[in-house]
Amino acid sequence: MILGWTIVQRSVRERRYQIAAGALLTLCACALSAAALVLDPRYPAWVWSAAVVTALSAVIAVRAIAGARTTLEIAVGDDGAIRVRDSAGAAGERSGDCAFIAPWLITLRCGTIWVPIWPDSLPESAFRRLHACARWGGVADTRALDKSENHEPAG
Repeated sequence: MILGWTIVQRSVRERRYQIAAGALLTLCACALSAAALVLDPRYPAWVWSAAVVTALSAVIAVRAIAGARTTLEIAVGDDGAIRVRDSAGAAGERSGDCAFIAPWLITLRCGTIWVPIWPDSLPESAFRRLHACARWGGVADTRALDKSENHEPAG
């Protein structure tokens, strides 16, 4: 194996971004609620519906940030295939296709699940190996292939 089973830790950087997004969403919810209470809008249903939607979004965001994420493990086989599994072993092993590759983030698509892997969520050597194998394997997005094909009529 190029990379043995390695636990994907919760990223500090990802957590900071989530907290900032939750704080911004909560601030927007408070501002819309205050505007709905204080101002005399011409369309009160629109303002109140926006206030309710952002308040519900803020509650969902705070619950998602506070909630525990399942611990995942990642491995790269000798063939360069990336595999992802749940540490508890409940879901089994899945192959991961790269959806996004950059030095600051690798995003894997495992069926309908998106797995973000930040540099601080793996040991440095493991992230480098995963990054190299992901780049070597290519991106699984087929839209890029469709644009590059030549569709000229035969004649």
